[in-house]
Amino acid sequence: MSLSDAVLYRHLTGRCTVGIYPLLTDASCGLLAVDFDEAQWREDARAIVFACKAMDVPVALEISRSGAGAHAWIFFEGTVAARDARHLGVALISEACARTGQLNLNSYDRLFPNQDTMP
Repeated sequence: MSLSDAVLYRHLTGRCTVGIYPLLTDASCGLLAVDFDEAQWREDARAIVFACKAMDVPVALEISRSGAGAHAWIFFEGTVAARDARHLGVALISEACARTGQLNLNSYDRLFPNQDTMP
């Protein structure tokens, strides 16, 4: 199935599921997503949003379909090296931890893309 406005509409209204893998074959990506699960996801997701605002990084927060987690989405104007996108993610997590006084974000699961290069 090719991606179209109709497919996106069906996805957003819950009638189909559309997924992506953000790592491109040249080790670049057009987005970064931070995944939160577990009990403390609300607080940790808020901490990432505040960290993004502090670092002037536009972010969109989405509650997972299950309602038991969230995704923070950062979209780039073009493609960037996946390594650089992931470094940004780590910097945002560090900033969120510093702002909350936590050693880590307990509900943080992973970054997407979750690797720097395509094997």
